[in-house]
Amino acid sequence: MSRYMIELPVNKSPEQIADITARYMSAQGFMLATVKDEQVWKKGDGFLVAPQLVSVKTIAGSVKVEAWIKFALLPFVFVGEMGLDGFFGAIPKGMLRDKVNKLVMLITE
Repeated sequence: MSRYMIELPVNKSPEQIADITARYMSAQGFMLATVKDEQVWKKGDGFLVAPQLVSVKTIAGSVKVEAWIKFALLPFVFVGEMGLDGFFGAIPKGMLRDKVNKLVMLITE
């Protein structure tokens, strides 16, 4: 499965979007991290909870939000990414989808 992606027009500056994102994601327990040369918001380390990742990029009047969950065969042995659709991992996917929808609402209001 691929990453969940949504691109929306916004009338906020990149600084405003970064501030909204930082406040909301930090409040939800996410931390800023670099994964494969990409700046993302990450929650979970893979031991008890699969890592949840969210990327927010501002591009000329629009914002692109991507979200995914790392897929592991064993603790700390990640073999791929799961989007937010599908039955496998439905509970963590649903929880991350709710957070992403709230973030999108905060950015676009």
